[in-house]
Order: sequence, then structure tokens, then C-alpha cells
Amino acid sequence: MTPGLRVGDEITLRDGDGTKATVVMLTGTSVTVLLRDGEHAVLAFGEWYDKTGDGEVPPRLPRHPIGANDDQIGLANELAEHLIEIKTGMRPEAIAPAAGFDPAVTTVGEREQRKFEEFAELPEGHPFHAMSLTTLRRRRKEYKEGGVPGLLDKRATKSQTRFGRQDETVIALIAEQIEAQADEATVSFKTFYRRVERRVDAHNEKAAKPVECPSLSTVRRITLDMPEGKYAFGDANRRRSNNSSPYANLTPFYASRPGDEVQIDSTKLNCWVRNNDGTRFFRPELTIAVDVATRAVLTFRLTEKASNSTDTAELLAGILTPEPFRDGWKERLRYGYDSVPIERAVSLDQRIKRAARIPVVFPSTITIDNGKAFVSQQFFRVCEQFGISVNVARPATGHDKAIVERFFRTLDARFLEHLDAYTGRAVHMKGKTPKDSRGLFTLEQLTDLFAEFLVNFHDMPHSGLHLPHADGVSVSPNDMYEFLVAAHGYLPAPASFNETIVALPFFEVEVHHYGVEHKGRTFDSAALDGIRRRKNKNNKPTGLWRFYYHGDDTRCVYFLDDEYDEVHSIPWTLDDRVSFPFSEQAWKAALDATSKTLSVEERQGDAIKHLENICDRLAAGEGVEPSPRQKQHVKDRELAEIQPAKPKKKAPNPSAMTDEEYRRIMEEG
Repeated sequence: MTPGLRVGDEITLRDGDGTKATVVMLTGTSVTVLLRDGEHAVLAFGEWYDKTGDGEVPPRLPRHPIGANDDQIGLANELAEHLIEIKTGMRPEAIAPAAGFDPAVTTVGEREQRKFEEFAELPEGHPFHAMSLTTLRRRRKEYKEGGVPGLLDKRATKSQTRFGRQDETVIALIAEQIEAQADEATVSFKTFYRRVERRVDAHNEKAAKPVECPSLSTVRRITLDMPEGKYAFGDANRRRSNNSSPYANLTPFYASRPGDEVQIDSTKLNCWVRNNDGTRFFRPELTIAVDVATRAVLTFRLTEKASNSTDTAELLAGILTPEPFRDGWKERLRYGYDSVPIERAVSLDQRIKRAARIPVVFPSTITIDNGKAFVSQQFFRVCEQFGISVNVARPATGHDKAIVERFFRTLDARFLEHLDAYTGRAVHMKGKTPKDSRGLFTLEQLTDLFAEFLVNFHDMPHSGLHLPHADGVSVSPNDMYEFLVAAHGYLPAPASFNETIVALPFFEVEVHHYGVEHKGRTFDSAALDGIRRRKNKNNKPTGLWRFYYHGDDTRCVYFLDDEYDEVHSIPWTLDDRVSFPFSEQAWKAALDATSKTLSVEERQGDAIKHLENICDRLAAGEGVEPSPRQKQHVKDRELAEIQPAKPKKKAPNPSAMTDEEYRRIMEEG
């Protein structure tokens, strides 16, 4: 029990008479005592030490410390009282100093000599009888550094190490070998043991004191007893995951309100999709942003290749701007709905109504990994402009963004497994690669299906979300969002389009008298009249003007007028001929289908026709019409399936022929 003062304790005042008093009341700063004559006295907390001594009370040991018995504990407490007498002149319970120990007339050295003589007068066989003056001084130092536990017999309190009597150097070398092969292929234990032996030999060549390598069975026992060695000889993926897990003594971060932390990550989806013309198939890449507090998927991007800085810029703009507030959202959604030729789980009106409930957050912190698409100057610049902190996860450490990593597993179980093109989430679970792209969804169709899945996902109970007053009852991300907003009394205002435009990808060009050019198209508007043929004074190195664009709808570009803080939409000069939004990818496919010998105007007009054809075929559930060469390739493939090619005759081997056969073949030519 911790030494201290309690109500009812008997204390002795240092007033020359050794007055006894009883503690009757304690406060945080004073002690009230009852004297023998019935009077009360109030002593300040610091004054209590002055009245009763200097406060050096020997701390009490536990009843049974490890390796120590009652006699050893009592002996240590007794010695501590003698050492206190050397320092202060009095034992803890004494009223006045004993002869030869008065600090007013003696020095510490004289009191040490007096205590040595006192121990020598004890009966022979007493533990203190043969204590020398040097030992006494050493014991004083041990008491000063370790208190009463420091006075116990070290042989009695010496605890066994975790690995018995093994040298700590050997333990460290085994741990180094376990760490060295954490990211390598799994090897047998005999190979591991030989590597440990080589480490011990290398250590002995440099060390002054060599160590001996234990036996194979001993190294096995030590290795398997270490936490890091538990998965050293099992599944490599499990070993790496266990090795990258955070330490147990770290305090986990809890997001208590929407937007406290938003985690962003990318992954290759475990399913196949085909390109628009059906000539090839591939696994798309998904990039999503998940709010930790509500587990809501705020926005996503599905791309054919690895995400780049343009995709992350549009993703960041999607986080800051909620779906219902985006210009033209209903039209784009309706177009996406028409492009999927299957029966929908929910109607279009229901989907728009329910999608409007998807949580709206303004992130305080965004956690990203070390991908090139995220660690870009533009991403950090936009986050800094909006006051968003960025946490960069450690390399190959999925635990730093565990929420978004766990969602990918949920995506497999609830969405991808129900598609015919599902590949399996691990190498040992994968099915056969399809021979062709027939029966696969296009990237646009999968995007639309995934968007609808998210609408349903936000209304489904989540096993990781529980309300404080209803523990054990799972709630949906939408319900959790409503509860946290009500609990904090704060609803973040979504960023306007004028604010989030800086998160979009941009290009810098000159403004001509006819407008601006970008990727073979011309954009013009009356909003450019004030800057035509002028240089941008705010962009001194080049003098070019900056324009922003959105990859999902490239019918226009956006100009941010810094002088008036306005955003102007600069439409495509041929925008009146296209009544629907189209992506940069769709326009590229339409432009590639045109003849390069045509003029710019003729080629763009021809590309618009191809673009309408692409969109019509997508709306009908078909792909882009293949080129004549692609059509011939499909015919050859189908013909090969119906009429297998005849096996080619092997050329005759002259060395295996007789003379007559050889002459006959030569005569036939």
C-alpha cells in the first residue's frame, strides 16, 4: 500500500516534547490534528512535514515480491530505518536523535562511523554484524537509487529470463534474422537455422566475447515463442501483414464526427470488363474516399489504367462537392441509367432521392498512401488551400488506412462476387481467364452499377457502426451520419463549384481571337473578350492563361477570373451539335475512328457522328462498332471455332526414308 497519511493515524509532532496527535481531517492543502489536551491544530501540508520530521518515511514493500520471503522483506525494512537514521539523525518513529546521530553536531561521515560501530556491537551471526564501512556506504547508495527494493538480496529477486539462460546476444541475432526475412519467400526451418548460424559466426568474428549458437530445437523454441516469429514459417502474406501491424501500446485514433478523417486508396478490382469495341478485356482500377466516422463512400473513380493526378484531382473535387449539388447531375445519372440494358434494383427516381442522402462531409484530415497519383504537388496544394491536413501512410502498411482496405473486402463479398466476370480475391481463389470479352460489362456499365450499389450500401446496416445508447445494434452509414451531426450540432457547408474548381485538372494556353484550343477542339465565349491576345501578368514565366476541365464531361472548359473571383464556362464551339455529356475517353475513341486526311473542321464533324454512334450503342447495351479490320478478326475467330484448322503436314525427314521413298518424292517434285 502506498505510504501516506490517513484519518485516525497517530503522529508525533517535532516540538521538542514529542507531542502525540491524532489526524481527524484531511484536505488537499492542510491536515487537522487533535492534541492530547483536546485542542485542535491545523497544519499546512508542507508544515506537517516540518512538525513530524522531514517526511522521509520508508516505502513499504509488497507482501511477497517475486523471489523474496517475509524474512528478507523485514530485513530490508530494518536496514532502511538504519540508513534513514544516518541521513536525518533519527529513525522514522524516534522523538529525538540518538547519541552520536544529532545532525546539529555530527557530519554524515561521523554518523556512518557511529552506525558501523553499532553494527559491530550486534551479536555474532546477525546479518548486520560483519558489515564493513565500505559495504554500509554501498548500501546507502543502493537505497538512494532503488529504495527498499534495492536493499533486497539480488540473488533472491533475480527473475528468470523469458528464454531461460540463453545469451541475450543470441536472442537479438535470431530476432534480426526473423525481421530480415519478413518480406522474403517462406523457407524451411532448417534453412532458417543455417542463416542464424551464419549470423552467429559473423558476430563472433567481430565481437571480443564470442557466443555459441544453440541447437536446432532450442532455436525453434525461441523463434516460435517470439511474437514476430509466429508466422515466420507460414503464409507470406499473413507474415507481412502481421509484421506491419501497429504496436499494442499505441493509442488508436477514433473519428468522432463526420470528416475527422477521410481515407483514400486505389485497388485493382477482382473482375473483368471489356473496352467499348469488345476487342480486349482488362481489370479496372477503383479509387475511393471513405469517411472513417460514418464508413460512407464519399466519391469514387473507375479507370482502365492506374489512377493519375487528374483522377485524384477530380476525386478531391468530388469529396468537397456533394452529388445533388453538382451541375447536370440528374442528366448524367439518367444517361448512365439508359446505358445499362438490365433490370434495375431501384427506379431512377428512387435512386436520385436516396443518393441525395449520401453523407456530405468537409474533411479535416485525409489519409493517403505513397502512390504517385496522390503524392503530387497539385493534391497537396489544393488540400493546403482548403485547410485540410494530409497524413501519408507508411509504405506497405495497410493498417494505417484500415477502414478503406476493409471496404475492398466488403466490395468483393457484396458486389463483385455476383458478377459473371468475378476473378477471385486471391491467387489460390482465382478462376480461369476468359477467352474473349463476350458477356462482360463495359467500364461505363460497371461504373453505373457500382454507383447504384453505393446507394444501397449507405442504407444497409454496418457491423462496425453502433450508437452509444444501443450497443450491439448495427446502423447504416446514413443513420450514423444523422446521429453524429445531431450530436455535434454542426453540419458542414458543401464547397461551391467556384471553390472546388481549383481541384480539377488544368491546362495553360494562349487565348486567340477565336478562343482557346485543347486536344484538337476549340472553346470560345464572350467571357474571353477581355483577355484575347493578352498575356497573363500573374503567370510571369510563360504569360499563359489557365483553364480547368472535368474528365467526365468535356463539352466545356472553365476559366477562373481572379480579378472578379468568378468562374466562366467556356463551351465547345460545336457544343450545339452534341446534346449529351461525353468523357474524354469517348471523344478520343470517336476521333480515332475518323480519317486523318480530313481538315480539322471536317474531322471534328465526322467525330461527332461517331460519338453519337458510340453513345447510341452504349444506350442499347452494345459496344462501339468495330472497325473493318476488327470485324474481320472476329469473323476469323468464329470460323476457327466452327471449322478447326487442319493440322499441317510435317516435312519429310530424308534420314528416316528408304532409297525408293526418297526417289519417289523427288520425282513427284
